[in-house]
Amino acid sequence: MELPSKIKVGLVSGLYYGSPGCRMGLWKLGFERLKADGTNYNILLGGLVDGKSLEAELRIRIKKDKEEASAKGIKAEDHATLRKKFIEEVAQILKENIPVIAGTHLHITTSGPYDGKIGAEIAVRLQALRRSDISYAGEGGMILELRQIGKDLGLCVPKKSIMMSSAYYDTPAQGILRNEKRGPGKLGDIVVVGCLASAVFAPGDSFKTVRRPYLVIPVLYKIVETRTAENQIGVAVLDFKNDNPQEATVKFHSFKDLTTNEWELVESPSDSTKNQLKLIEVLKKRHIPLTAGSLAEHTGLARKEVEEAMESLLKRRSGSSWPGLYYDDASKVYQFKQKWFVESLRYKEDRGELKSDRFIGFGCLHAGCKHTDMEFFRTRVPEHILANDVQYLIGAGDFIEGMKHDLLNMGEVYGAREYVFNYTVQEQLSGFLVGTVMYKVFQKRFEEMAKQKGIAKLSGKDLSAAIESCLLTFYYISGNHCDWVAPIGFNSLHTFREELRKFLVYQISKMLSGLGVACEDLFGIIQKKLIRMKMGEIFTTASGLTCAAMHPHMGGPSTTSISLQRMLDKCHLARVVFGANFHTAEGVSEWSYGPGQRVCLQFGTVKHESGFETTKLKQVDFGAGMLEVLTAKDRVQQTNVTFFTEKTPDLKTANHKVLDDFEAWMKISK
Repeated sequence: MELPSKIKVGLVSGLYYGSPGCRMGLWKLGFERLKADGTNYNILLGGLVDGKSLEAELRIRIKKDKEEASAKGIKAEDHATLRKKFIEEVAQILKENIPVIAGTHLHITTSGPYDGKIGAEIAVRLQALRRSDISYAGEGGMILELRQIGKDLGLCVPKKSIMMSSAYYDTPAQGILRNEKRGPGKLGDIVVVGCLASAVFAPGDSFKTVRRPYLVIPVLYKIVETRTAENQIGVAVLDFKNDNPQEATVKFHSFKDLTTNEWELVESPSDSTKNQLKLIEVLKKRHIPLTAGSLAEHTGLARKEVEEAMESLLKRRSGSSWPGLYYDDASKVYQFKQKWFVESLRYKEDRGELKSDRFIGFGCLHAGCKHTDMEFFRTRVPEHILANDVQYLIGAGDFIEGMKHDLLNMGEVYGAREYVFNYTVQEQLSGFLVGTVMYKVFQKRFEEMAKQKGIAKLSGKDLSAAIESCLLTFYYISGNHCDWVAPIGFNSLHTFREELRKFLVYQISKMLSGLGVACEDLFGIIQKKLIRMKMGEIFTTASGLTCAAMHPHMGGPSTTSISLQRMLDKCHLARVVFGANFHTAEGVSEWSYGPGQRVCLQFGTVKHESGFETTKLKQVDFGAGMLEVLTAKDRVQQTNVTFFTEKTPDLKTANHKVLDDFEAWMKISK
């Protein structure tokens, strides 16, 4: 059963009223999602308006007023008065169109480079018009006290122009956070960055400048200007299940499919002729303005027929579902009127039933290393799997520490207890640890199923099906530490798999025997559930979601998202990519034409530290990661990312207890 929420925070950025990309229909949809998620607070983090566009429009109005006054021979209104009237007009529009969610408050902060001075002035007036549910916290960010968990939420926006675009999603955010850290203000226990139109979440320990979790949120307008690495359209929700901000769940709702295909939402006038219907359908499907010649080519109509049909359509007024047509004399193209898309378009989501795939994964277990938190792995990981009804366990490489680089003599690897922790024993230990996780989950699920259905009814095929449904599916790949045995003539992870399989067969057989039943094909069922993959190889879940796992054999980059974006590029056929090796944890979403929304979840490590990383002044991201992916009609609609980071306090004592249990198992399994 999923743990209840202590508090949920709705996060919105980038409405950008005044921009050609502004979409009031997105505002409605985004706030509907926040309402459905049951948020306690809602925040608009920068981008209330497009400051540059509004200032340009105001200058045009001032000029026009001056010209009209001159023509009439009267004195024009002063600039201050006209500015005040303009601000009032915009504030009224925002008042009427920013949705109200009953029982919640909307906190707004603006960004100087994005909203401008005029945006701050509009926000002040908007607060006055919607005092009951809108508060303006000023320009440049704010701190929101989350009393329910005793933590502060830091809200950051760009305070100066970002001059250079970046190919990497977290580079601009990390720059902003470095500047915030150097400033006089408080940063917060978890930090959110707005205006950057990305979807990033990191637990934050490896980002040594701030050492706290941070996320970057999408925008809620159709992206028309790229200043950084803008890619994501949607809203986010921070869901706190406990008091640890690192273990918050971040939900990203993706709307970019909708904006990309928004012309398809246009409805033809009811009395359209056959030729007009053809022409409208071509415009809708092409998503770009077209000349008469292009329309003729796509429809098979004569150019004269096209021009006659379009001439009639040009005279039709816009309506609730018809935007109207515009003909540009300069470029000779026909297109739908953009004002309708800004103000009147309402996005009709026909998603149907959402399918959910839930994964918990880990990388860099490094069994045999003194710094590996084996107690966390064997206790906390199965607890999280059960609490969240997870279906798939992912192992993204480096199951063992290995023996290279004189690790034993350096004190990084356990020496001789009853067993010498060489490559073989390290693989046996990792098999024991993963087996413990899988068995604990199986035991709990099977006991509950047997209680509900009655053990007597579970026999033959029904028993086999019950065992299979209660057993996690485990996908795994090797890592560079695992592959250290290859040059000396051994197959990596062969012993690991044998030990894992042996452990599960023994424990499950013992459990079934205690219940008075037996399964003849238990070995085969377990064999099917242990799936070794090649790095980057595509696997598909029962729902049809394509996935891959990566463990690049390379050093870690300074900007975390570089590795995640490269893994997404490499596994271009996968909607979901899991990664490890760098001991940094992060979730990154990316949208591209064709596959649509995709996500990469990179795991940190199950080690608290290492001698190598200490000498490099590097802090690791510890723990495991969880990803839920919600799909509809073969498109990713929502992703939920959580990192589990609770370390075992007395690591040495806890590890020795685990090793005692492992050595006891080794005696049993001989």
